[in-house]
Amino acid sequence: RVCQDHYCILGSRYNLGIIYAQEGALGKALQELEWCEANLGGDDALRDYIYVWLAKVLTTAGRTAEASRYRKLIKSPEIE
Repeated sequence: RVCQDHYCILGSRYNLGIIYAQEGALGKALQELEWCEANLGGDDALRDYIYVWLAKVLTTAGRTAEASRYRKLIKSPEIE
């Protein structure tokens, strides 16, 4: 049985985004991480982790201004 719970889907897509980033598939990584950001709801605990990875992927893609914007949104600097 496949989990259809919001947090299960969110976690799966977050992890998939990280895997894509580590494999160099930056477009796919951004797609997954941006989906996570859009579907977080009120879950602030995951928000910083998503922002960290969005910043990493955008930096790698050469989109430093966008990466900087996400870094500024991170509330817990110890996560980076």
